[in-house]
Amino acid sequence: MAACLAIVASANGLWLSQLEARRQLCLVALAVRLPIVLVAPLLNPPNKIIGDLDESIVGLHSAVDSGTTVYHEFLPRVANLDALPPPNRRLMADYADGYPVDKLNRSLLPVGAQAELTLHSPQDFEWRIKSDEAFSAEIYNF
Repeated sequence: MAACLAIVASANGLWLSQLEARRQLCLVALAVRLPIVLVAPLLNPPNKIIGDLDESIVGLHSAVDSGTTVYHEFLPRVANLDALPPPNRRLMADYADGYPVDKLNRSLLPVGAQAELTLHSPQDFEWRIKSDEAFSAEIYNF
């Protein structure tokens, strides 16, 4: 497609070169500005299209009904949307309080166990856990 557009543009260049300099300048300016003017409204859509958005972390998470993204664009094609768990209330409250967000399901810790979040970054979580008995931990991370 780019090659076809280049041929059309070069054909226009031939007849454009036959015009006087002032008309050449006006037509080149029009050719450059016209696409920008036509596309400009798409770069900043009016609020009536988007609606009022709460752009806070809590607002974005409350707009996401499955705990991933609003349109599920990051899920694999074979993902069963009905099998996704709903957002966890404690985790959502933790997001509302601010960072760091503790994604450890503390309700599954044995009685007397202690867990301390020692590392929190976008890619890494680390806890120091002390417990007298073995258990399985659950981490809320998708």
